[in-house]
Amino acid sequence: MFSNKLYHYPYFSLFFFFIILTSSCQKQEEQTANRDAIVGAWDVLEDIYEPTNASIQIRNINLAYEAYITRSEVFADEVYIYNFFDIAQDYYIPASVDGLNITIDEITLRDYTIRGSGTISSDHQKIEWSYWVEQPSGESHNYRATYTFKK
Repeated sequence: MFSNKLYHYPYFSLFFFFIILTSSCQKQEEQTANRDAIVGAWDVLEDIYEPTNASIQIRNINLAYEAYITRSEVFADEVYIYNFFDIAQDYYIPASVDGLNITIDEITLRDYTIRGSGTISSDHQKIEWSYWVEQPSGESHNYRATYTFKK
């Protein structure tokens, strides 16, 4: 009877391993699908906003420009955003995609320091961003932007 328990243990371990492997592959496929769905050209509308205790005050700048998102060929959860903050179309900022969330870890590009996050709409047609930028002059502001997928 004791040897019977040992005999079944390897099968249980193998079954458990396949369950973990399957769920891991499904998450990886979902990450790749969300990342690939936002690849392309985007129209951007950007505003400065300054949160206060009472409300959010918006400086009505309404800067409009285009940005481009490409996929990383190295990481399944990463994209490259060209022309983020209208800095330059030749430079990109890496961002990680986790489900419908997108995050830019702090990075300095052309003397601009940037960090922020966004939410991707479920139909992948909009990204609502909130980010902080320190400009080369040392002045910093909070920004929000709406990316709209170009058809």
